[in-house]
Amino acid sequence: MYKQLLFQSIRFVSIVIGIVFFFYTFKYIFYLSYPFVLAILLAYFINPLVTYLENKLTFSRGVTTFIVISLLSTIIISLLTFIFIEFIQGTTYLAEKLPAHFQVFMRFIESFLHSKIIPMYENALSFIQSLNQSQQTMIDEYLHNMTAYIASTGADMLRDLLLKLPTLLSMIPYSLTIVILIIIATFLITNDWYRLKEILRSLLPKRSTHTLQNIVGYLEKSLFGFFKAQFSLIFITGCLIFSGLLLLRIDHALTISILIALIDLLPFIGTGTVFIPWIGYLFLIGDYSLTIHLTLLYMLILITRQILEPKILATNIGVTPLAALFTLFISIQIWGVLPGIIISPFLLILTNALYQAGVMGQIWKFVKG
Repeated sequence: MYKQLLFQSIRFVSIVIGIVFFFYTFKYIFYLSYPFVLAILLAYFINPLVTYLENKLTFSRGVTTFIVISLLSTIIISLLTFIFIEFIQGTTYLAEKLPAHFQVFMRFIESFLHSKIIPMYENALSFIQSLNQSQQTMIDEYLHNMTAYIASTGADMLRDLLLKLPTLLSMIPYSLTIVILIIIATFLITNDWYRLKEILRSLLPKRSTHTLQNIVGYLEKSLFGFFKAQFSLIFITGCLIFSGLLLLRIDHALTISILIALIDLLPFIGTGTVFIPWIGYLFLIGDYSLTIHLTLLYMLILITRQILEPKILATNIGVTPLAALFTLFISIQIWGVLPGIIISPFLLILTNALYQAGVMGQIWKFVKG
């Protein structure tokens, strides 16, 4: 009994070590070759379209691949140009309107200072003056140290920001080079997709081919379902926001709707990063009508998303919201907040694909012996 338990423990520990080794190896390889990994993913997504057009148009695969990549690049550049123009127009609009809003906000701050802060300051000052000299000196030293610390921290942050600006600017040519490399690699991989697929299949052991095909099949289904679910949620959120802002006669409703819908991808935060400060500002300046209407719109978006998101994700990916929340927590603990938020959906999809393909069952049988 103890001998069997010992061997089970050894097998379990060996699997854990193997998973950790695979994780760090993959992390290192991805860091060195991420443009090609992204190119493989892009080639995977556009390959069905290239194959379809190749058969319909009777062009060579190279010509068809070039047409598809050029068309997609044109669409993306046009979309980015449209968003940029809308952003410029929105910025110009804000530049015209912000001074008036800022004056209103400053009048509110001035009123708040006169009604709340100054009386508190006078009461504190009279209290300090009633203390003995040593107590007053101690309070003065504390205030001086706190002010010096705040000034020093602010200066350090500003200096760090200024020092990072040249680094950020120097990354622009590098980023353009990476984008060009990804486009070229995508073209080459898509053009030779089936030949590369056969080479990969010939290199793999025949015993693992069937299992790998099952994993890839479930990954395709889950990834397609994930992106379908996200686009569905973004589209619904964007339509709700656009309709609400149009009814409220908000300028540049389309641009605002697109930006908020994209921000809605962030878990837990989402649309609140825009709506909450916006509602708070309107409340402070006394625009209570628009405050109430935006609050109702924000509540409608939250309720709609809370109702639809679990159903859409469960339908398209096949996982429960509890599993998604658990995976998100683990990812944040391992990789940090922002990387964890980005990685968790794909980790969940991979785990689900491994479970559906029977890999988890095989691992458990191996552990049990």
